[in-house]
Amino acid sequence: MMHTTPTVFVVDADYAVCRSLEHMLAERGWPVLTFVSPMQLLECLDHTARGCLVVDWRLPEMNCLELQAKLSFHAIELPVVVVGGDMSISAAVEAMEHGALTLLEKPLTAKLLTQAVERALAIDASRAASRETRGRWINRLQQLTHEELEVLQLMLAGRTSREIANDLVISPRTCDRRRSSVLAKFQVNSVPELALVVGTYDLLNNVRELISGNENCRRLPIVPHPFSN
Repeated sequence: MMHTTPTVFVVDADYAVCRSLEHMLAERGWPVLTFVSPMQLLECLDHTARGCLVVDWRLPEMNCLELQAKLSFHAIELPVVVVGGDMSISAAVEAMEHGALTLLEKPLTAKLLTQAVERALAIDASRAASRETRGRWINRLQQLTHEELEVLQLMLAGRTSREIANDLVISPRTCDRRRSSVLAKFQVNSVPELALVVGTYDLLNNVRELISGNENCRRLPIVPHPFSN
């Protein structure tokens, strides 16, 4: 089920607690959905979900760590606020290592809960914006012809235009035209700027996948450009 509107998903086996947390959060104007079991939550979410989770440490069917593992397996990347009154230090550390944003002890106060959820929703919004930006860069990458992909490989390896022309056995003028087209399609002005984009948005694997999936492309070694670091 798609939940693209940022929503606070509350999971607690105690129905009365769910209603109490729902009331606290709804007062802030946030959409809230509550669940009394983690399986209900997993049936409701997919990778498009936006918002955050408020999860009780002890749950029926699986504990919080197991739920975090399930969410990760299904590529559901929502910030998690863990609530519990009897967590050991080792369990708390493990929850944080598995991606929990923060840990809150019971009994909860409205102030602490809303502060944690506000932070979690801000992180989710930032991640969503980053994913959207990365998607735009991938779309630009997919606009490249196979000749431009070949040139891109060597641009990212730090090769000069003359070296690229020699490697591909094309004229310098043809190389310059393809190189300019790559920069234009990415809407950047220089190779360092292009390399920075590729590094920042983790596009190198996407470049490799496009090349390996195009039978017309010659496979050339891609070495990250020094300006991408």
